[in-house]
Amino acid sequence: MPKSWTSEPSALDSARSAVEAALSMIRASQDEAAGQKPGLKFSIGIDCGDVLVLPNEDCFGDAVNMAYKMGE
Repeated sequence: MPKSWTSEPSALDSARSAVEAALSMIRASQDEAAGQKPGLKFSIGIDCGDVLVLPNEDCFGDAVNMAYKMGE
């Protein structure tokens, strides 16, 4: 069953989560690189809108597609 929110997440919540995820990825990449240039590249895009979430599979919707494009 899809997870439901008790309140709508705000744009600020989304941005904070993205920054937290990015910093975690940077730290993990630096730890594994042990002084070498990290080979992991990533980006994050944020959008809002209706999304269909299939648990343990995938998510679909215009917001998902737009966030992906903004993260490229």
